[in-house]
Amino acid sequence: MHKGYWMLVLVIVALSPAAVVAQTYSGVAVCQGCHSVPGRDQYTYWVTTGHAVAYDSVTVIQNNPSCLPCHTTGWDTTQANGGFDDFYLAQPPDQAGITKMKNVQCESCHGPVQFGGNHGDASTIRPEAEVCGS
Repeated sequence: MHKGYWMLVLVIVALSPAAVVAQTYSGVAVCQGCHSVPGRDQYTYWVTTGHAVAYDSVTVIQNNPSCLPCHTTGWDTTQANGGFDDFYLAQPPDQAGITKMKNVQCESCHGPVQFGGNHGDASTIRPEAEVCGS
């Protein structure tokens, strides 16, 4: 077979859903360590916004799976990605995990943590709107 044919097959296999690696979420506590100091005060600002209480402050959404994808971090029932749904849908529900991933956190807009502490060139933090809710 032609070499180009096999390259095309490899690309298709690489893009197939079965080849997708689950993303892993860490929760706002990971961001807080570095982003709550002078000059890097994103966490300090976040706790004053509605995002920080998007799950806590609206009790009617806390047991409504239709609302949870927008009020929590990492909701994707097709993957075991360490997101809110992995803890919420567990039997029995994992309260520690729920606490870690509730509300709209940094990773809801910037994507899951997959980088070193210094956010080098390999950082997956992305500011564009397309990653919102991922």
